[in-house]
Amino acid sequence: MIEDKLLEMINNEAFPSANYSLITPFNKYIGSVGNKALYPSIEKNSINTLYDMASLTKVVVTNTIISRMLDKKMISLNDLVCSYLPRFKHKNIKIIDLLTHSSGLPADLKPDINLNEEEYINRIYDLDLVYKTNSKVVYSDIGFIILGFMIENIYHEKLDEVAKKEVFIPLNMLNSCFNPKDKKLCAPTEIDKRGVVRDVVHDEKAYVLGGTCGHAGLFSTIKDITNFCEMILNNGYFNGMRYLSKNIIDLYY
Repeated sequence: MIEDKLLEMINNEAFPSANYSLITPFNKYIGSVGNKALYPSIEKNSINTLYDMASLTKVVVTNTIISRMLDKKMISLNDLVCSYLPRFKHKNIKIIDLLTHSSGLPADLKPDINLNEEEYINRIYDLDLVYKTNSKVVYSDIGFIILGFMIENIYHEKLDEVAKKEVFIPLNMLNSCFNPKDKKLCAPTEIDKRGVVRDVVHDEKAYVLGGTCGHAGLFSTIKDITNFCEMILNNGYFNGMRYLSKNIIDLYY
């Protein structure tokens, strides 16, 4: 039934392809339909296709690494961001404010793709608040970009390396990555001024930041994301091993 509905939508040109996963207490079902690429030639989709996960980077990578850090008592939700990131000028903002999109930072900062990475980072750090911290919730890419910077400062490593050690390897998400190396495995996202956007991140902020940052840039497969979902559904356990504490999982809800 699921594949029939997905194929109906593909035939109606809602999207060219889809991968799906169903997880039950006893089994999981993974499938693939459609064509992952239509231009310049048709390429059949498969469960091994790497998709640009866009803002799921926030959930799968950034939030999960911070969850691991909380479990290890490396940080606290009420810690000031500036205590780990001295360049961050808003001295009253806490980690939890960024996680809950209530910091006061703007939602976005449109980049000029002609900017180099350092210039764009400087603009991010220069941003002023657009509302009083904790007065409302405004979904913010900028907040999670800052969280990515913070993670890198704490680990003294780039975010992709931290993600590999803290998320991908423990959860057997071995096809997940930033800046994928095999173009043929990737599903294109669209055609823009860069041409066919395929093996590079679609998000322009992440693109200017080198493809690796806290709000976007993750590429992953349906099998890998299923592993992540299983861990959440199993209250932090994966393959019989504790990955996150239930207390952390409960914070998500």
